[in-house]
Order: sequence, then structure tokens, then C-alpha cells
Amino acid sequence: MILYSPEAHRQTDFPSLRPGKELILLTRTEVLTDDQAAEVLSYSGSHLPVLFDIETTGLYWRTSHLYLLGLICRKKGQWILAQWFLDRPTEEKQMLTYFSSYIQELREEGSDLLIHFNGTTFDLPYLAHKYAFYGMPDPFADWESLDIYRQIRPFQKLLGLPAIKQKSIEEYLCIPRRDEKSGGELISDYQSWLATRDNTLLDMLFLHNHDDVLGMLALVRILAIPELFAGEIRPASDIISKSTPGTDAADMAEISFSLVHPLPASLCVNGALSCLTAEKGKTAATLQIPIRQGLLKHFFSDYKNYYYLPLEDQAIHKSVAVFVDSSHRKKATARTCYVKAEGSFLPLPAKAGKELGLPLYQEEPTDKTVYIRLDDLASGDKALMSTFIRKHLEALQKTSG
Repeated sequence: MILYSPEAHRQTDFPSLRPGKELILLTRTEVLTDDQAAEVLSYSGSHLPVLFDIETTGLYWRTSHLYLLGLICRKKGQWILAQWFLDRPTEEKQMLTYFSSYIQELREEGSDLLIHFNGTTFDLPYLAHKYAFYGMPDPFADWESLDIYRQIRPFQKLLGLPAIKQKSIEEYLCIPRRDEKSGGELISDYQSWLATRDNTLLDMLFLHNHDDVLGMLALVRILAIPELFAGEIRPASDIISKSTPGTDAADMAEISFSLVHPLPASLCVNGALSCLTAEKGKTAATLQIPIRQGLLKHFFSDYKNYYYLPLEDQAIHKSVAVFVDSSHRKKATARTCYVKAEGSFLPLPAKAGKELGLPLYQEEPTDKTVYIRLDDLASGDKALMSTFIRKHLEALQKTSG
């Protein structure tokens, strides 16, 4: 059932600072379905979320005022989108007082997570300053916070987004929107409304905030992207080795892993050491990693405790080297302190390799790429596989960041 209408409901049952003067707020309310809220709940964990956005006459709280508040919440067992428009700018304090009491009611009903778009930078500090100015406590001071903007900002280049703006992401995700104006453009419309009380202008003001708040219900699906790169890794299958007959291309190892949420868009991310592919709407992704065949060296870092045997072309520990004729051994250096291994290897960034707890192999000790044996990774250790996948995803994010 939708109660959103061209006519704003005028409410006057609010406290006022001025005796005999009622606080007038224009309100609009839209009842939402549980299905509409299902996606945002899947990203909220054990929290009950409130999605919110504010409209102001400027960026600096001292020289501007709040004129519109919008939020989506679960109240008395029902999901609603509620908006409050300040009819008289001089009643800002009363509006904040009413909003604070409303938020307190939501908290008492279990809401404890704020979801917003760039609210960390603007909305929340703006409100905090306003409440402090009027000598009132900040109703959001102890709430958990999820800023969609901050979550997705590191992935702008990877996703090919022209800007990290809500409308840009909505276009990327094909989320429909009726509003065509920016918050900045609406400031002059608000000033014109104060002078004319033109309902067409009022509708535009309400619509912008409405679409910002309602859009966040669908916008949360973009959080599957940072979750892919930083969330739980669950290997879905054994390593699959693939070759391309009739070419000199290296054999590829394919490692699939499952995701918590379906991806909102298909991805193909190429890096120096691996390639990530994932399909829109799927809860799985695949890493393709070139397999290196041949001979590599495992270098010992404490080379001062080793001797190099030129004839065998390998290093041995000094506790064993005492049994070798001195003419057949010499003190090892960083470049000669190694043992050789032949087989199939998979690459990793050098700094990431140490976290696997496996022997690492290189051509030279200063190489930025290290390798692990394919057989070591294929041992069936899911935790080891998860760490390996995570390190490649971190490298891909840095490459595309």
C-alpha cells in the first residue's frame, strides 16, 4: 500500500518553542513491503537498519539550515519510508527535537544500524553540529554506521565509474530514478518555494530525497564488490588445470570460490599474476593463474648459517657442512643460499607469500614474485587455499585501484 501522494500531509502535533505557535512539518509516508527490505537486511547481519538522508540549504552547518529529513525504517512491525519537510526555517530546533524522539522510538524497537551514502562526511557531522548548537544530545551518537560511499570508493577504477556519486552507481546498477536534480540545484528551488509555496517545487524537493533514500534499498547490492575482495573466502572446488593445445601459452590453474551475495555486475579483472572473472547475478567467482613449469630455487634467509656446494649447486646448513671437505664448500651468500626444485608452480606477490607458511621459490632472492608448489596448494587445506585466493584478490585490487 502506498500513501505517497502529490499532497504533503500537514502535521501540527509537535512541540514548539513559541507559546501558541505550532511546529508545522509537511510529511509524506510510503509503506514498503518486506520483499523491498530483504536485500538490505541481508547486508545488515544481526542489526536492524535505518537508511537515511538529509537535505540542507548549504554544506556548512553554521550558515545553512536543515529543511528535509528522510528515512526508511521498521516501525511497529512495518517497513516505511518517512519524510519530514520544515515549513518554517525558524523552527529547525523543534524539527530536530521531534526527529530525535522518533529515532529514540526506533532504537527502543531494536534499530541500531545507520545506512547512508557519504553520511560519514556530511549528514552525520552536520546533524551532530546542529544538535550540539541547540544543546541537545546527538541521537545517532552510539549507532553502528555503514557508509556505502566509503565502502565502494576504493573500487571506482575497477568498476569504471565516472564518479562515486549515488546517481552514478544507480546508473551502473540500472536502478530507476525519477528525480533528475542534484541536492545543490534544489537549494534555489527551496528558496523559491519559501517565497511562492508552489506545490510543483515542493514535489521536486520531496522527490529528490525520496529517491535518494529509496534508492539505497537497491544500492546496497553494490556492497557485494568490496565483500568479494575483503569478505569470507570459501573455495568451491579443487584446482583445475587447463591448457591451450597448439599454442605456447602457459597452462592455467583455475580456482573457483563461492560468494555470500550475488554480484550486481559481471567482472573481469586482469592483473600481472592472475585474472578474476565473475558473472552478474552469480554467487561464484574464478581465479585464473598461469602455471610455471620448470626449475626454481628456495632461498634461505639466514645465509650466514649455510655453506654453498658448487658441484651440487645447492646450500647446506653449517651443521652438516662440517662433514664436507673444505675444498668443496664455501660460505653461502644471499644469492647462493638455496636448494633447487623442479615441478609446477603458482605465483604470488613476494610480500604475500610469507603468510602461507609454505616453502617459497624464486629465480633470484630479490624477485618481487614468489612461487609455491602447485601440489602444496592442492593438498586439500581449505584455509590455505582461502589465504592464497585472498592474496591474489588483494593484488588485483591494488592493480585496479
